[in-house]
Amino acid sequence: MDEKNKGHKGLIDTINESRSTRLHAASDKVRDASLAKDKKDDEYLKQLHREKIELLKAKQGITDGSELAGPEEKKEYTFFQKVGAFFYCNKAMIVLGSFFVLLAGFLGYDYIRRPDPDFTVMVLSCSYEMSRSCEKLETIVNEYADDMNGNGDILSSVYYMPLCDMTEQVNYDDEDEKSASGKNVVNAESASEPEETEAVAVTESEPKKSQDVYTQQASSAKLFTLMQTGDTIMVISDNDANIFLLPDQTLEDLEALYPGNKHVKGYGFYLSGTKFAEETGYEGEVPEDLYIGLRKVQKGAHYKDEMQKNYDEAKKILDALVERFS
Repeated sequence: MDEKNKGHKGLIDTINESRSTRLHAASDKVRDASLAKDKKDDEYLKQLHREKIELLKAKQGITDGSELAGPEEKKEYTFFQKVGAFFYCNKAMIVLGSFFVLLAGFLGYDYIRRPDPDFTVMVLSCSYEMSRSCEKLETIVNEYADDMNGNGDILSSVYYMPLCDMTEQVNYDDEDEKSASGKNVVNAESASEPEETEAVAVTESEPKKSQDVYTQQASSAKLFTLMQTGDTIMVISDNDANIFLLPDQTLEDLEALYPGNKHVKGYGFYLSGTKFAEETGYEGEVPEDLYIGLRKVQKGAHYKDEMQKNYDEAKKILDALVERFS
């Protein structure tokens, strides 16, 4: 009986010990949690206290309040997020840079593809008929030109860049108004001098050479640019363009090169009375002041050697033109 009670008692003690162990473990867990919470609360209270102090300092102007901001967390970005952010932040510069890249590419492509003429003629005359003869004149000049740039092809260019005084030109709507204007000029003069008044009427009805300011500025800029190089030697000009070209200073004396040629006077081979109109398809009568000239070689220029080479080529072509047109 005692043995039975003893065994029963041992089982109860074991159960009680197990229960006590669990209670102690739970109690320790609660205690640890309470201690952690108390520690966290203490840190929070200390943080509040520090922030309160910094806030007071900031209000008093002792600090700028930067200490109140907590440490920033560094965020990690993926490669594609970084690329997207870069394009978004720099989109204006990227668009502008792309525009200049495309523009540079277009200009480079145009420069590479642009034909490089072996020989160029400047046409400064404002004659409209002269502009229509440029294509045929290019073909003629091309017959005598050499491959100066060494690309295997021979290409000549007649560059039309008209220059003349800007004058007011009377425009008529129809022939009736033109006739009426002529009559008014005659009637305005004295009846005792009919021949003189009639001559005035004819003079007033003649068309004048005129040029708008934009065309003149563009042509004069082109002329100035070409005159600063030794590439273009041959020119076709007239009296109206001479004020821009200054032939007495810039053109060669052709009388020494072609003595005895009746069409050569001073610096020009004059085209009036030659076969120029017949050869080039020039419509109407060739003006008496239209001539072909050659630029002098500038001895002191840095491009003197290149200019001499182009001058020799131009002289050879002019020899052929003088013989062909005379």
